[in-house]
Amino acid sequence: KWVAPVLTIGQICEMVMMAFLPLILRATGFRITIALGIGAWALRDFILALGEPTWLVIGSISLHGVGFALFCTAIFIFADAIAAKDIKASAQGFLASITFGLGMLVGSLLAGPVFNAFGGNWHRSYLVPAILCAVCCVAFLIGFRDKRETAAAQT
Repeated sequence: KWVAPVLTIGQICEMVMMAFLPLILRATGFRITIALGIGAWALRDFILALGEPTWLVIGSISLHGVGFALFCTAIFIFADAIAAKDIKASAQGFLASITFGLGMLVGSLLAGPVFNAFGGNWHRSYLVPAILCAVCCVAFLIGFRDKRETAAAQT
């Protein structure tokens, strides 16, 4: 009976983060904002892998809202900012297909085998997405460069 109220924490946090997103983007730029979103998901999954204390697990659900606003929303804003006017819709469609289409499909197909590989222990199963998100966050920080921010910093 507590699942829906607990999951609502993530939705409320997402709405709050959406309100602060323009300020965060202005203060940190796209690179750090997006990395914070990926990092929030990694932290959430590491906490879920711990599985206790209960208050921390419940609180970690709010990190989904942070991740969604700072990653998903920020990448769409970034695509809109850098895409030429005639391909903006195609860029947005491509991102949606990759993140909400292919990403969710692959995640759904791998969730069962990962859970089974860990003998049905969902705490240990959460280590897989936690590590993947942490690795992706580091790779993103190393590989992503916004040439507009670099040019502004040089001037």
